[in-house]
Amino acid sequence: GLAAFREVLREHAHQTSLAHPDDRWTLFSADGSRHATGLLAQLDPSCHDGGYAYLFYKLFAHELLPALNHLLVLDSDAIVLGDVAQLWATFARFAPAQLVGMAADMSHRYYYRLSDP
Repeated sequence: GLAAFREVLREHAHQTSLAHPDDRWTLFSADGSRHATGLLAQLDPSCHDGGYAYLFYKLFAHELLPALNHLLVLDSDAIVLGDVAQLWATFARFAPAQLVGMAADMSHRYYYRLSDP
């Protein structure tokens, strides 16, 4: 379950020096959440192909985690070649109307969700 995964992730992060022992980790499970299921239902059916709908949770992060003022979401294949704190500090320069930045993606699945109707 989630508790076992949390411990494996924490141990791996410390063994590989990806985390400091004082780092705080918070993992959320959306399994069984009616709200999360409803959000995923808004996606084009092609987004559910292969059982990868969970990858789209990041598009709904502002709705799933409304209490957060800032959220940094990196894809699992992202490589950060500097101090992530500098990237985090970029939020201080955002105007109130700035919400999200997204690079061009090779997948057509995002275009459906984010297209202008």
